[in-house]
Amino acid sequence: MRLAGVDREKDGFLHARRKTWIAGERRGFCEKSLELQLFVMLLLLPLISSCGELNADKLALLDFAAAVPNGYNLKWNPNVTDVCKEWQRIPCCPNGTRIISVNFRQMNIRCPIPVNTLGRLDALEVLDLSSNELTGEIPSEIASLSALRILDLSGNKLGGIPLFLSSSTVEKVDLSFNKLSGFIPELILPNLKSFKIKSNLWLVGAIPHFMSELPASSFEGDHFLCGDPLLGCWPSSLIVLLICLIILVIFYAINMAFVRPSGDGVAYFYGSFHQAHVDRLLSPNPLTPVLGVGSLGNAYLISLGGDISQVVKRLDEASNLAPDYKKKMQIIRSIAMSERFRRGTWRQTGENGKSC
Repeated sequence: MRLAGVDREKDGFLHARRKTWIAGERRGFCEKSLELQLFVMLLLLPLISSCGELNADKLALLDFAAAVPNGYNLKWNPNVTDVCKEWQRIPCCPNGTRIISVNFRQMNIRCPIPVNTLGRLDALEVLDLSSNELTGEIPSEIASLSALRILDLSGNKLGGIPLFLSSSTVEKVDLSFNKLSGFIPELILPNLKSFKIKSNLWLVGAIPHFMSELPASSFEGDHFLCGDPLLGCWPSSLIVLLICLIILVIFYAINMAFVRPSGDGVAYFYGSFHQAHVDRLLSPNPLTPVLGVGSLGNAYLISLGGDISQVVKRLDEASNLAPDYKKKMQIIRSIAMSERFRRGTWRQTGENGKSC
């Protein structure tokens, strides 16, 4: 009986150990299976990520093509999967996972650069939009492209101040032949090799330090820039004085463009009536057809060349006519300075009260 009880205890112990071993084997298999799944996911993660990023690049370019008037010329099929091989003007990286270059040169794009399109290409290294008719300002999102090396926006009609490039990878920039204006900001571009900004007439002020070692040809046609490598800058006070002088000259010219009475009794419109005609009328016997004779003087017809003629009234030299003369000059001056007269909308009222 005792031996039988020992045998039963031994069998129970072995059975329990067998169960424990089987459970451990199952747990080990599950753990190994989980590790294998994680390993496979880690291997596939870059591929899944790159596919998602390439699709994001594709959507950004489709948004650009939809925003420009002639984007249909790109002939991009939105249903293709491998845009790197089937789309034109967009080279990709060697493994075909990201778009790294966009070349839209000479595409006759006549609009501002669409925002929230090209700025989403965060792997972009080369952007060429040169020789189009782009207008507006340069979007700030282009300046913040982190991988950008080459930027060519030359030959457009872009305005505003030059963009604030913030990428340390930038090597070459060309903003020539645009309508940029204002001061060039100081930038930190350690890898910069070339920065062309010529023929932007309204750029003013001193050339920043980071551009001081560039050749002078980079600023050709920028007449209001100064400093190295160009000539030294004028004092700011002298520039302000020059601007004020130009404004005064323009103001004086505008005021002189209307009726101006001469001191010899002849009133004429400055710019349309020449001094030669005045001298001829003031001569003792003016060789000019007389249109009429009045109590205050004679009316003469002056030919200005072609089919253009002008009637001039010459007042007699009599002291008692001076008050009447001044009154007439005031009337003529008030008519000439009238806003309707300047716009060419002056109308004479007839006897019946209607305009003609």
